[in-house]
Amino acid sequence: MPTRTALFSEPFTEEIDVQRKQDNIKGLAVTVLKPDGSIEMLTRGISSEEGAPVTYNTIFNLGSCSKAFLAASLAILMDDFSKKKNTIPLPRGLSELTWETKVKHLFPQDWKLKDEWATEKLNIKDLLSHTWGLPRSDNALDPNSDILDTIKRLQYLRPVYELRQKWCYSNIPYIVGAYIISEYSGMPYPNFLRERVLKPLGMNSTFCSPEEIESHRDLSHAWTAEGRRLPYWFDEKRAALAAGAASVASSPIDLGQWLKFFVNEGVIPERKERLISEASFKVITNANVVVTGSSDQPLESIVGYGIGWQRLSYRAHEIVEHTGLAPGFCTYIAFLPGDRFGIALNSNTYVSPIILRSTALGIIHRILGINDLHFIPGNLEPSRKSLLEKEFTEDTLRKASPLPLKLYSGSFFNKGYGELKICSPSCLDWDCKDVLDAFSAVDRNHHVENHQLFSKWEKLWSTHLRFVHCSGNLFSFRPAVLYPDGYGKDSTPFEINFDFLEGEMSSNAEVEFVVKENKVMGFGIFGYVPKDVKLRRGGSVEEDALVYFSRTSDCCSSRVACNSGEN
Repeated sequence: MPTRTALFSEPFTEEIDVQRKQDNIKGLAVTVLKPDGSIEMLTRGISSEEGAPVTYNTIFNLGSCSKAFLAASLAILMDDFSKKKNTIPLPRGLSELTWETKVKHLFPQDWKLKDEWATEKLNIKDLLSHTWGLPRSDNALDPNSDILDTIKRLQYLRPVYELRQKWCYSNIPYIVGAYIISEYSGMPYPNFLRERVLKPLGMNSTFCSPEEIESHRDLSHAWTAEGRRLPYWFDEKRAALAAGAASVASSPIDLGQWLKFFVNEGVIPERKERLISEASFKVITNANVVVTGSSDQPLESIVGYGIGWQRLSYRAHEIVEHTGLAPGFCTYIAFLPGDRFGIALNSNTYVSPIILRSTALGIIHRILGINDLHFIPGNLEPSRKSLLEKEFTEDTLRKASPLPLKLYSGSFFNKGYGELKICSPSCLDWDCKDVLDAFSAVDRNHHVENHQLFSKWEKLWSTHLRFVHCSGNLFSFRPAVLYPDGYGKDSTPFEINFDFLEGEMSSNAEVEFVVKENKVMGFGIFGYVPKDVKLRRGGSVEEDALVYFSRTSDCCSSRVACNSGEN
């Protein structure tokens, strides 16, 4: 149970709460494993629209902090194989399962990447350390496809680096990691996680199944930074897809156990039982690859990445940390191995992880006795702008496109991303009606009258897609989630954009349509790549784009014609 000591003094608690309110965070939980092994917790704010308080048992989604659970699970499975305790045999010719095992050897019939060298040489550590060469390609993740189909479509995704050339964060490797566990443990990954990790650690309020999570009485509601309530994002399909990457949910009291496990280097302290091998613990928590080769903070070192954790030095103290974002939630988890303490912060509001990290640094200062830099999140964060609702301004109101909008509409296809149907405002066929009605409700509420195209875009982090005309045949590319009937007590329509790439990738993505003799042939997507990657190299759109969609039919070729009055 948590202890009450001087760590969260009344003035410091008030300071944290004042900052929480300034950042529009509805509810916050802080869990601290102290150097003496005791746990202290702090909760502030609400966990429901009705005003229920956040407690030690409140359930929060962990976002990408879920990746550390996948790492621990895979380490346990590897130990099973090394001790001959496995129940599922490896493919013929493969004698062991280790971090150096080639992914191709595990799935000889199904594993293929666009880069032949990466196909043959990529190992599990490369994959989960984010050095496999592909950018974050979340828009290729279709929750309606099964995992194997998702894996088979990886061969059509364009890499931006060579294998092991550079770190580039992605959720897809952890989807593949969960599939490895499901295939070679004899049980689905969520079951393996529960039986082999959570139960031994006594983490009884940590879940991966949406059925368990949503039925839990202590599940927190979720909000945008603007105060709009959101439904729990991970339905059955999205949870299955992202189980290894982002869909674990836990409570502050359970995260205290999680911190103990890592501070004790993979040992369950209450039983002195090692759950994962010392060698695997080092692979997971040590830096396997450089994330940033320089630091813009004078007190921080360069950053490296292990498996589900990144590592750096802060004021000569080693920190192993990870952030997690999911719709309506933000998480920061860290431990200091040399100082033997750890911190977890959970927010039920979708804000920048930098906010939680800066709060954590304030706590680290108190534990380490650092007094010369007071806890001020603004010292570490260049801006506090919302990651969510993006208002359309006059700058986005562009002059008309070269062609009437209806000529850009139609069905398009890419082997890696699937089919996409683009609707113009005048497209009257049945496939477009619901799409246009949803956008109309949202845009009417926000008084938006832009030169736009619209699509249904059911992917891991979106339901729809908005194309806003920029110039010529260029349109901005904006995945979105629409709530035409609002949500919770507020029925006002609204739209949100889960921009996980902000600050990490190049500027907003755009698409360029290829037009020949006034006929749209297809379009390419530019963006969603690291800032040092230049997609446009002087070739054609088909050659240079990160993704190219070929047109398969136009809107007006269906049984219902377009409205001929559209510009």
